[in-house]
Amino acid sequence: MKTTDWIVCWGLTIFLCASQDARAANLFDDSRMSTLPPPVYQTIKSVLGSGRLSELVLTNENGVPVYEVEMRMRGMDRSFTVATDGSLVARQVFLKELPPAVLATVQRESAAGKVASLYWLNTDGDPTYYVEFTKGQQASWVMVAPDGWVTSRQVNLEAQPKPVQAAIREKLEGRIPTDVARAVEGDELTFEVTDTVKGRERLWIFHADGSVAAEPVALSAVPPPARAALTRQVTGGRIVYVFNLPNNGSPLYEVWFVHQGARHVCTVDAEGRIQSEELPLRELPQPLPSVIQAKAIGRFIVRIEMLPGEPSATYAVTLRRQDKLEVLRFAADGSLIGK
Repeated sequence: MKTTDWIVCWGLTIFLCASQDARAANLFDDSRMSTLPPPVYQTIKSVLGSGRLSELVLTNENGVPVYEVEMRMRGMDRSFTVATDGSLVARQVFLKELPPAVLATVQRESAAGKVASLYWLNTDGDPTYYVEFTKGQQASWVMVAPDGWVTSRQVNLEAQPKPVQAAIREKLEGRIPTDVARAVEGDELTFEVTDTVKGRERLWIFHADGSVAAEPVALSAVPPPARAALTRQVTGGRIVYVFNLPNNGSPLYEVWFVHQGARHVCTVDAEGRIQSEELPLRELPQPLPSVIQAKAIGRFIVRIEMLPGEPSATYAVTLRRQDKLEVLRFAADGSLIGK
């Protein structure tokens, strides 16, 4: 996902402050700030710290209202984005602020080129770093996980395998993709394709053979039992994507949503039965969090999935060290039951 999706604003400008004067410095004392939702106010105040607020805009990104903030600190300008629930979804960063593993990857990826922009993103509850760089006249971007792994990179559609090109053109019905990215996780290669329909950005995911891994769908188009189950799971959260997952003629439906700043993924069948749930570490039953953290020392936790079963659910934990993935399965009591 391109960070410009979060930076290009259209909508209502609620505050356009004087650029570098005392009124901007004291904006938090202005009665107009009371119109902000309390969670948004607290997040902006926390990120701003000793910095100076330059501009605050309420905009609409892909149907979702967000607050775009411009600030100045220690002589440098930067921007960040806050969702209406107060979660920080994007923040401009600089090279010296990057974790060592991310910095090493950024320097390697931008060798012989120039870093154009850097953002920490949490648009889907899964924090990552967006890096845009230029080499000669060419501009491109990569997404980097906190452990330094490149999760996806922008590619030219014409340079990809013919089956992938054909499948994308067929599914997009002649529309030109907004972006095409190549994503690698372990031995699995997929292509993430965004397009825009009626002003809404959609995400498609294709396998390397051109078959569809995930097709965007409106929640209203999901069969009623599945829709009801997904709606219950999302209660209090912010929906990011809804997908139809081909499953040998028995489609599954999946929702990605953010709750309290963390990514959740719930997959159900057409009857609304939960097939899996991706959960943050903090929401797991005790003693699983401490057990998983001990097993993950020196490795990065990619995801944790709850798999319903009898007599009780099990938990699949995907860990990564460099380019190697390992999946560990745990019982709810923390005992390791398989790899």
